[in-house]
Amino acid sequence: MANPDLLPYERVIDWIGKFDDEQYCQGEKLETEGKWENELTCIPFGKNYIALSARENHPNPVFVAGKRYWSSLLKLHPFWPSWTIIASPGHWEGPFHWKNRRLNIRELAAIQTFPDDYEFFGSTYSQHKQIGNAVPPLLGKKVVEELCKWI
Repeated sequence: MANPDLLPYERVIDWIGKFDDEQYCQGEKLETEGKWENELTCIPFGKNYIALSARENHPNPVFVAGKRYWSSLLKLHPFWPSWTIIASPGHWEGPFHWKNRRLNIRELAAIQTFPDDYEFFGSTYSQHKQIGNAVPPLLGKKVVEELCKWI
């Protein structure tokens, strides 16, 4: 039986959709060029590299399921919740945007529930690391609110 107190899940597009514009990229390199560029375009929304494996009945398997990190070529689905933002992703670790590109800093921050005007400093890599290592602000707020009830 479903819990009536639980809210429906959040769609990632509702959090990051407004940042899908060049003005939010500030010189960031979002293109996916290199070894797995073509494969990323073949992965359906909400799937990872396993979509191109025999386990998923791909006609010409490119990968063997279980041989890579789960986040390899992981692509967001716009109408589903996002996966965790990792602090130090490899070149082909996601989540990637459903438009087959990397997420920009504003999108990463929005997924982690940072306010739209929150500023990060340092290189793009450093900012990504700050976001991935952070406790999501809305989660932190809820934890503090609960703790305050017991003080």
